Formats: sequence, structure tokens, C-alpha cells
Amino acid sequence: MSSNLLMESFDELYVLLYSESQKCFRIDSVSHVIDKNIRMYLGEKINDYVSFAFAATVEELCETRDHLIEKRGDIAVPWFLVQQEE
Repeated sequence: MSSNLLMESFDELYVLLYSESQKCFRIDSVSHVIDKNIRMYLGEKINDYVSFAFAATVEELCETRDHLIEKRGDIAVPWFLVQQEE
């Protein structure tokens, strides 16, 4: 299997990421995250995002994110993270 084919198959899978230093969530395609991680590794840059969940849709990850925000009451979450995406 070629690496391009592998990366293309991840275009339809999404990941929920969280950065403790920035206190924010991010949802992105798995292929984009892998590409960015490789570029950061090669550039010797630090990335503190951790992966929390994978899903076929962004909506599923928004629900997971909202559930995590509800569970963790010790941080102030920016208003735009708790609003549903349209």
C-alpha cells in the first residue's frame, strides 16, 4: 500500500485533540494531523496536542468534546468551545 493511499484513507477520519498549554480543543482530519506531526518532528518543534478520540464525523467529536468540557470543571473554557458548530 502506498503512503499516499494510506493518507487518503484518513481524510475521512477525524481526531479530537487538546492542548493543555493553550487550553483548547481542535478537530482535524487524521491525515492533516499526521502530516503536521511529521513536519513538526522534522523541524524539531514541540507539539503538546494529545489525541482524545477518533470518529467518522466532526459532529461526533463535538459531542465528545462537549462531554469532556462538562466533566472537567476546573478550567475556564472559552465560550466558543461550548457552542455547537453549525
